[in-house]
This record gives sequence, structure tokens and C-alpha cells, in this order.
Amino acid sequence: MKLYVNGQDIAKIIVGSVDDGMLVTHEVETEGFLEAIHTFVREQGEGYNNLEGIYVVVGPGSATALRSSLTIVQTIHFVEGTPLFAIEKMPEASDQDTIKQAIEHGELVDTLTPIYQHSPRITISKKDALGRAANSITP
Repeated sequence: MKLYVNGQDIAKIIVGSVDDGMLVTHEVETEGFLEAIHTFVREQGEGYNNLEGIYVVVGPGSATALRSSLTIVQTIHFVEGTPLFAIEKMPEASDQDTIKQAIEHGELVDTLTPIYQHSPRITISKKDALGRAANSITP
């Protein structure tokens, strides 16, 4: 089976089969992405070692969602040696059309690089617990 994974959205993940175009949308936060992928693969009667390839949407999308989904998929690639195919998908494009394009234009890669919709907000706050600027606090 060729697995399709779209983790662009922080509130859902779409997994499916590139072979037959079947898609399942899981309305879960990023903490549920691994379980959604695992459940889909298991329900198809497959194991990770039997996957012929993983077609992965790399963005644009939510930084948190993409980091989560790409980490899961890259771990499967690392452990099982499953080929990875990077797909760029605009949010308004359908997943069915994206699967068709992936078959023709999916780029075989060793490492997935996310394309963020906005700059990730992963810096440390410069304010204290009361919202005051850290440099304005006097001893």
C-alpha cells in the first residue's frame, strides 16, 4: 500500500491510500495524529514494513501540525526504510486531486521539509507571568 498523509491542519489529519484514493479524516488535535495513522494502516490489514511509499503533504499549513505529522512519517521512514514522497498542497485543493498529482509529480526525498503558512511562533516569551516586560522588573 502507498500511504497518503495530510497533516496541514492543527485540528485534523487526513490519511488514505494512494492506490485506491480512499481517504479518512480524523478530527483530532496533533496529539492524536500518530493514533490516526496507526489505526488507518492497521485497518487496511497492513504493517509499516509493507508500505511501498508514503506520500506526505509538506504544506503550506500550520507549523505545529506539520511538525507533528512530518516527524511521525519521518520516523516510519527511518525505522522501516519506506520511501517518502513530498507533496505541496494548497489548502483549497482537494485531497483527491492531490493524490492524483502525487502519483505523477510526488518528489522522492530523504528528509521532509515543512512549508509553513505563517512563521512558527516558537520563541520564549519576554514577559513575566503577569505580562510585564522582563527587563522592566526592578529588584
